[in-house]
Amino acid sequence: MPDPNASTPNAEQVDRALATVIMSSAAVPSEGGRCDVQTRARITNLGEYSFVLVDLAVTMSTHGTLEAAWAQNSLLGADEHPLSLGLPPLALAPETRSDRARFAMDTARQTWHLMEPGRTADVTFIQPVTGIGRLATVVDLAAQPVEFERLSTLTSVLSQFRGRTWSAMPEWGEGILSELTVFPYQASEILTVPGDCRSASTGQ
Repeated sequence: MPDPNASTPNAEQVDRALATVIMSSAAVPSEGGRCDVQTRARITNLGEYSFVLVDLAVTMSTHGTLEAAWAQNSLLGADEHPLSLGLPPLALAPETRSDRARFAMDTARQTWHLMEPGRTADVTFIQPVTGIGRLATVVDLAAQPVEFERLSTLTSVLSQFRGRTWSAMPEWGEGILSELTVFPYQASEILTVPGDCRSASTGQ
């Protein structure tokens, strides 16, 4: 970890994407006796250089008598519950079972999602469940540092703002921006879901 008191960037900051992922979940009553588990994954760029998110996946599993309607997870329909950073809707992995599901980005479509230094972005999603038990959630993401000169050269687009045409840097796009090392990060959480959803508590 770089020295937070250093006045100039260390060499390790130049070629590393420094990120943190903090999760929080809550269960709230929903229609038909169900619960909606609302989860927030808060991603922060801790370094002094921009990076792009090149991959994001969410793995969830149920324990006890808890049952989850994986196909109704809001990660699958970003039109209803838009994701941050221009992230596209995720897809259910083929190995999904009744007690375990993995939501992942389309491997056939290469996209990048920009995180400037100091920026925080929330990725929020809802998972409907029924029954009593625990819901375990793991978020995996991959961050890749990107050189600003390359970023500004490859991503600048002309956009209209207040009647004028400006050169703008979009928040996301398609293609590959960097050949630098990719750094994976992971965060996990276990939510205890009671029968009435009114006294849900979190724990690791």
